[in-house]
Amino acid sequence: MKNEFRSVLQVSREDAVQIIRLADEPTRNSLSDRMRVALPDALRQAAADPQVRVLYLTGTGRSFCIRDWIPT
Repeated sequence: MKNEFRSVLQVSREDAVQIIRLADEPTRNSLSDRMRVALPDALRQAAADPQVRVLYLTGTGRSFCIRDWIPT
């Protein structure tokens, strides 16, 4: 995953479970440009790993995800 995009995701694994956590709380985990690059990259990496049997997608903070971030 590209370094500039790591800050919007937390990726970990417990046994065969890959956990991808949306972690951009200030934007309520919006599908920002950074997230639109980081998330597919993390999903591709999980799909390519034969040890991953389960993918758990979750979010940090009060919101799982909002569609777009509109700065105020």
